[in-house]
Amino acid sequence: MKGQANWQKQIAWFMISQNLSIFGSSVVGFSIIWYITVTTSSGFWITISTLATLVPQVLVSLWAGVFADRYNKKTIIMLADGFTALATLLAFVAFHCGYESLPFLIFIACLRSIGGGFQAPAVNSLYPEIVPREHLVRVNGINQMANNVLLLLSPAAGGAILGLFGMKWTFLVDLITAAIAIGIMFRLKIVKSMATKATGSVMAELREGVRYTWGQPLLRVMLFCYAVTFILITPAAFLSPLMVVRNFGSEVWKVTANEMVW
Repeated sequence: MKGQANWQKQIAWFMISQNLSIFGSSVVGFSIIWYITVTTSSGFWITISTLATLVPQVLVSLWAGVFADRYNKKTIIMLADGFTALATLLAFVAFHCGYESLPFLIFIACLRSIGGGFQAPAVNSLYPEIVPREHLVRVNGINQMANNVLLLLSPAAGGAILGLFGMKWTFLVDLITAAIAIGIMFRLKIVKSMATKATGSVMAELREGVRYTWGQPLLRVMLFCYAVTFILITPAAFLSPLMVVRNFGSEVWKVTANEMVW
């Protein structure tokens, strides 16, 4: 019973830390898109910000998954969260000093995307190592529910802070949540239930992963469906705030309501 209580406590704190990190990152991510939308009403800038938010994370994730299997996942998570927080701190200082350049904000979004690209694979691959196999489905279900609740609350929080206090204070939310998340992770004593030894180069393992995925019909079809769905839904999801601003006004609460409905 004591051993069971220990792993449950460890998982609970781990989930709290990572969901706090997700919440802070989501608040800033939404606020950046809305700030650019309300400020410019430009499809060009929205497209650039969307690419800066998505493309680095997609590219980095290919390598980050391999790194997460080869090195200490706890360290990768903390470093990635710290890197994202450092980029956010840079944005906070710049906005506080009156430097509110759109290219600079796009650059910050790109840096934050790189940090997320390293953090997400490490977090996802750590769960099977620290959760007993018979409880993994239940824990994943609880974690997904928490993620979805926070992704519903973060637009509301981001919209409220952006509308009432301005863009720079939304950066502060991510800094606070990242500091708490890193502090919790630092205190956690994560004991691995399995160990993965590196047997080849990063490129070799990446190619092996691609070959394995392509060789599994179910995985191949599922990933193809995910890719098609993502490509089709992304333009509507990211450009709907622009439609709201152009047709119904630039009040922040309107784009916030739109995002919460999504």
